[in-house]
Amino acid sequence: MKAFPTPTFSVSDQARITSFGGEGGMDLRDWFAGLTMQVMIADSKGFDSSELVKFSYQVADLMMKARDA
Repeated sequence: MKAFPTPTFSVSDQARITSFGGEGGMDLRDWFAGLTMQVMIADSKGFDSSELVKFSYQVADLMMKARDA
């Protein structure tokens, strides 16, 4: 699932849309992880960056799971 879905399309040399489909944009899981990282960095108590990333994605995974419940 995308956080900010944007349609993708191809344009021909004549500036006509030749194909349309799919969704571009940031994955919702990545968006959730980024939000978590912002909070953790703002309240940083000397987190190791690799641990911060792991923790952020753990929180994001829990948020994704909660959406499905």
